[in-house]
Formats: sequence, C-alpha cells, structure tokens
Amino acid sequence: MGINGRKVIVGAYHNSSRRRCPAASSTFSQHLTRSTASFLRTTLPIVQGSFPYPNENTKARYFSSAMQQSAMLDGYDVVGQSGRAYKIAKLLQDKGIPYGHVYLATHGNSQYVLKEIPQDWTTRIDIYQRATHCPCVRLPVDTVPKNRILVFEYSSQNFLSLVQENLPLATTKRILKSTLEGIVALHEIGILHNDIKANNILIHTKATPSGSEVQRVELTDLEDAVHLEPNQVLKGAKLGNWMWRSPEAHAKGPMEKPSDIFAFGIVCIYALTKAVIFAVDNPSLSEDDKIATVLFRQMSYFSADAKESFHGLLEYLGNDNPARDIFEAVEEGFGDVPRDPFMEWQHENLCDDAKDMVSKMCRLDPRNRITAKEALGHRWWKNI
Repeated sequence: MGINGRKVIVGAYHNSSRRRCPAASSTFSQHLTRSTASFLRTTLPIVQGSFPYPNENTKARYFSSAMQQSAMLDGYDVVGQSGRAYKIAKLLQDKGIPYGHVYLATHGNSQYVLKEIPQDWTTRIDIYQRATHCPCVRLPVDTVPKNRILVFEYSSQNFLSLVQENLPLATTKRILKSTLEGIVALHEIGILHNDIKANNILIHTKATPSGSEVQRVELTDLEDAVHLEPNQVLKGAKLGNWMWRSPEAHAKGPMEKPSDIFAFGIVCIYALTKAVIFAVDNPSLSEDDKIATVLFRQMSYFSADAKESFHGLLEYLGNDNPARDIFEAVEEGFGDVPRDPFMEWQHENLCDDAKDMVSKMCRLDPRNRITAKEALGHRWWKNI
C-alpha cells in the first residue's frame, strides 16, 4: 500500500490571552454522522508496538498473566542488567494495561524511574539504541528485560508545571531551543517522536543564590516513537495526547516528521502564553465533541489561507481516509463562527518573530510546515 508514492507502515484550561476560543460543539453535533463519530472511537493496532499477543484469541490470557507479572513488582527489589538493585519505593502511575506501571525506585542515595514497556520490547530497545547520540533526549541508564523495564534517572520537574512559575523569557526560550535540538537530532536519524507535549520535556535544575538554574533539558518518552526509512509514512494509529496532536495524527495518518513539528509549535504557544489552547474544559461534552472542538480550533487558528490550507490537508490525508468526513463537517461550522487566526493574537510574549515561526510550524497542510532544522534556524532564537 502506498500514498502518493510513499510506503505506509500500518499502525497498530484553555483561555486565549486575546479572546475566548470558539465554542463550536453544538455546530459539530449537527454535522457529525454516526459513521464519522464511530471513527473517532476506534484505533487500529500498531505493527511496531502495542501488546505482543498474536491475535484476539490469546488477548485475555496474555492480559491476565501480564497483569499478574507486572503487579508483583510493588515493594520488591529489581535487579538491572548493570547489576544494580533498585528498591521500589512508590507506584507513580498505573495505566491499567499489561506492563503499564511506572515506579519510583532507589539505589543507594539516588532515585530512579522504572518504567514498564507495554509495546514490543525489541522495537523500543532499537529506538533507544538509535537515539544514543541524540542531544537533549532522555535515555535509559539500565534495563530489566525479564520485567520489560527501562530505568531512567529521576527528575521531578517537567515543562508543563515549570511554565506556571513565571520563568524569564530567555530561560523559556533556552528550554524550547534545547527541546527542538533533540527533535532535530531524532528526525535526522529517521525517528518520529509522536508524543511531543510539555510534560514530556524534563528539566533538571540546580539551586543557586539567585534562584533555580536550568542545567539540562531532556525530551522524554519515546514509547510511541517509530523509525521510518525515507519515503515511509506511519498510518493507522492515533498517537500522542489529543491536546497536542496534529490534525493528521487525529486522522490516524499518514504521519511524518511534520506531525512532531506541529505538536512542538503548540508547546511553544503554551510556553509563551501558559495556555493549553486545545484543552476542552467542558465536562458535559462527549469525547467526540471534544475532538471536534479541537479540530475546529486547529482549523480556526492555523488556516492562513483557509480554502487552500483545508483542501491541502484533505489532499494529504488521501481520498480513502475516513476522517475526511469529519474535517469537512468541521469546515462547515465556519459558516456560523468566524475564524480566530493565530497571527492576530496579542500577548506580551508573542512577538512577530515568535508568531511567524509558530505559524509556519502549525500550518494545516503538513507538506507546507517548516522542518525542525529550519525552525532551529529561525531568527526568533537569535542570542539564545
């Protein structure tokens, strides 16, 4: 199977500082058909990831045994390939799936994060080995293969929370630039991150007399990452968090490097305005309506030339993509609600250069977005 000559890997608090974002859920409810709504609720399995059971008949058996195995770790010592014994101190996260636990552990006076890997173990190890020399990318310091565990140094600070502490603009830009350097390095070796978001950027700081000083920035969580050969695309999986995801990721692909760039552009907006612009804080909305609202905002904010951008995105998705119906229904909503172009937003941290760079990263048509390397060379980073 191919798309425009490209090989396909089949996949397994918002308030704008300028104005309130369009609340268009009622418009979408009138347009979304039962078939398009059901599309939003389905996700195809990922060939290179997901759970390593061979078919549906063995799923329940695998699920049960895997849950029993991973549940046994709480309170135990786990020995890594390095020979270090890690004492499990606390369960940090339980995703409710086989090998979906994340633990805080100690070895001597040091703290570590032990992360169970639900995706194919061999593929994850391959991704991290490929990324060994990538700057600003968090790499495991140890592994526990029998328990499908990757061991990482512990960091208590992520960018999502740090942004709320009124960072100096220069510090914010340095953190963003380091993150972008990590994305550039991953893209240069053919790795798509697929889950770029503010809480996947870890910050290591050091206390100084003048306050906290940023020592190291790390792009983390390569569990959704894939390696693509030239002319390959990822299709059939809805990866990443829905509040940071690109339009084509919502459509389950085709996904390429520009999908990471779109997500990073949204991180930049958050870093500069403290607004998660695709967060939907209306608890009465269904999941389908929340996603429709996100798509509406994407098309409202980033359609510099509305007609050209919209049709370019549909052309990129391809005629056989079921999500086309959803995007067309969303587009009809603009007959009742005006667009809110990002380039017209006003905020003290959104200078013309910042808006120029972000708008180029967040163009609706992935083919028209700037690359990570081009973004790194943008004039907004001058003197950083």
